[in-house]
Amino acid sequence: MENQRAHILVVDDDASLLNLLVDTLTAIGYKATGVNGGARALEALSERSFDLLVTDIRMPEIDGLQLLEKVRNLYSNLPVLFITGVSLPETFAQASPDGVLMKPFRISHIEELIEKTLAGATVIG
Repeated sequence: MENQRAHILVVDDDASLLNLLVDTLTAIGYKATGVNGGARALEALSERSFDLLVTDIRMPEIDGLQLLEKVRNLYSNLPVLFITGVSLPETFAQASPDGVLMKPFRISHIEELIEKTLAGATVIG
């Protein structure tokens, strides 16, 4: 899939990081929509389709793990990437996201991870 057409939903409760991710993804050629938190992510998913969900793990109300579970039930074909600053191998193994992006990360790294995930690979980075 060409990244020009990939529409990515970015979910984070940190507004500055959310804006940075959306701006970065847009600058490298993706269509990116940012929402603050898991509840808003579920609303956005019910309103339109996305090619990829990128979510923080630690958020109030609906965290990334709960969001992943709901997405797997409702939108089983939607790949999900976690963003986290904490290495949680047991959590990743249990939740089985399509990929994990560790903070801090380089723009080239997020682009590579997204491309691999959109191509169907599971990536822990």
